[in-house]
Amino acid sequence: MFVVPGTTDTIRFPGDPTAPGYLIWNCRCTTRAVIAGWQSMSKQGQVIKTGQTYAEWKADHGVSQDILTQKKKGEAIRQKYINEYRGNGGKRVDNFSVKEYTDLVESYLNKDPELVLKHAKSGRVHKGIYKDALTKKKSRLEQSIKSHAKQVEEHTNKIANPSEKDTGWASKNENAQKGLIRKWKTDRMRNAQQVYIEIKVWEERFSE
Repeated sequence: MFVVPGTTDTIRFPGDPTAPGYLIWNCRCTTRAVIAGWQSMSKQGQVIKTGQTYAEWKADHGVSQDILTQKKKGEAIRQKYINEYRGNGGKRVDNFSVKEYTDLVESYLNKDPELVLKHAKSGRVHKGIYKDALTKKKSRLEQSIKSHAKQVEEHTNKIANPSEKDTGWASKNENAQKGLIRKWKTDRMRNAQQVYIEIKVWEERFSE
């Protein structure tokens, strides 16, 4: 049991739930083992001072920012992320162009564009992409279109320059190389179809 300084009350340990509220509210107390004759040290090699107030501890540890300042800094970083990456007025969406992405992907669909959309709407290929596009906010949908379009571009570059994009290209036999090219073309087609579906939903929901 501990006697709380300035009172005659006792407490079993810091934060004791059976203690009166005024003894534990906003309490920063802690306990530590002390061996008589030994100087108590912190993990950083600093002498732990007894009887310190929070303000004294804060000054000793070089804490210059209070909680409110840190909260404001965190909020500023969060808002910057939203603006830049989620499109709420950010740079990545300012230059959004439906035609730009439509022109990019249409030649890689490998099927009639209307069939791509029809199959997605009827619950067949890419039904998940279609359902998600129906509920996404405008900025998030635009970001998704750009992300899938980037994959189309990256796979096109791989197909055009396989030795530059695959460090082990030269060591692969002819069949392995052809197989990898087929995979890249399939991945490009899948992403192109997903972009096309998202564009069509964007046009239905947000075009003026």
